[in-house]
Amino acid sequence: MGKLKTALLSIGMSMVVGVSVFAQVQEATEMRTNWSLKYPVVTVEGNPAAQAAINADLMERVDHVRADFQSGQYYTAGGWYEVNYEDDSLLSITMALYGYPHGANGNHVWNYAVVYDKNTGNRIPLEHFVRVTIDDLNSLALFSLYSDSGERVKAQSRVDRVPAMYFLEGDGVICVQFRAYELAAGVYGSTYVRIDREHADYFNRKNQ
Repeated sequence: MGKLKTALLSIGMSMVVGVSVFAQVQEATEMRTNWSLKYPVVTVEGNPAAQAAINADLMERVDHVRADFQSGQYYTAGGWYEVNYEDDSLLSITMALYGYPHGANGNHVWNYAVVYDKNTGNRIPLEHFVRVTIDDLNSLALFSLYSDSGERVKAQSRVDRVPAMYFLEGDGVICVQFRAYELAAGVYGSTYVRIDREHADYFNRKNQ
């Protein structure tokens, strides 16, 4: 079973309004030669429509990598996942999928960080929690850029977009995710800019 992190978001963070919904995340595993995959299967108590929507969205990415592997595009492929945060209304999951062509070097892992409304099964856009600009992200990347393992790293490139991918840590913290090589060396994997609740509050007032 995936590890669930349960906490309350800070009052300063926008909330999804809805009744309390219990979600269980179970781990499914697929193992074969050159293929190793662990992925989440979400059960939303009393809400089969939301459950179906969440699982379909997650499996769309898994199925894409599986199809490319089966067609011979990758020599080895698979993935894993992490439940970053859960509360009564929200479920934040990051899936890490990889595919290495034969003889490939470098980082070929793609992280997909999504936040779901457990009442509807829909993805929640970043703007629901924080309105942030490219300049805002560049200013934070100078001191709040992290590797996919949580190590603080130095930005080697400037931010040139506001990504759609993000995850939650709880206590009002929002982590905006970038692709491997986009802001730092590939050894650091998919990096993220960590926005604490104080900065989120400031950006939301500034960027109305």
